[in-house]
Amino acid sequence: MWASNVTLNKVDKVEYSRPGLLLKRGACSECQQPILAYMTLFPGVRLAFVPGNRYDDQGVLPKASAHIFFHRSQHTLDDGVAQYKGFIKSELVISWLILKSAVLQLMGKKA
Repeated sequence: MWASNVTLNKVDKVEYSRPGLLLKRGACSECQQPILAYMTLFPGVRLAFVPGNRYDDQGVLPKASAHIFFHRSQHTLDDGVAQYKGFIKSELVISWLILKSAVLQLMGKKA
């Protein structure tokens, strides 16, 4: 989703970190749970990532496209969603999905 569409209610409880050049992660300063992340793809093109468990209505969320960093999973999943193991492969998959979604949104289509 576009960063301009995101509104936080209790902003004072969010601490931000920068794990990379493009990503800025926000976590609750009390419980350390992820709240949101921002990514600037290009100047003027900024995306926001909100964890699915932060939505009251889970029905508005798209279906999962991939399980990334699956080598870290402690559970077996058989839900028909592609599973990607390894850092590089996972990073490539998520980068592609983010770019694809941003381009489709710019074109006015759903991802």
